[in-house]
Amino acid sequence: MGCGVFAPHGLDVVIEPINPRNVPGYFLNDFLFARDLIKELKIANLKLQFDIYHCQIIHGDVTMRLREMMRSLATSRSPASPRVTNPMAKS
Repeated sequence: MGCGVFAPHGLDVVIEPINPRNVPGYFLNDFLFARDLIKELKIANLKLQFDIYHCQIIHGDVTMRLREMMRSLATSRSPASPRVTNPMAKS
């Protein structure tokens, strides 16, 4: 795993589960599996990207999942609303 390459530079490696509805066949499609993998591997700079959208699609109950996974997280993110557009973008 590339974690050993990045650790000396103070960098984390982040894994992100993605829901199978949007990306069928994507291997990492379960937040609980990702959390357990991080715990089992015991690699200090291996972290979880918690994407609220993907978690909701996969598991529902985002609040409970977030509480369960706080120790494994590198970042969390919430998606932009599909109706929000960049006002600087050319039409």
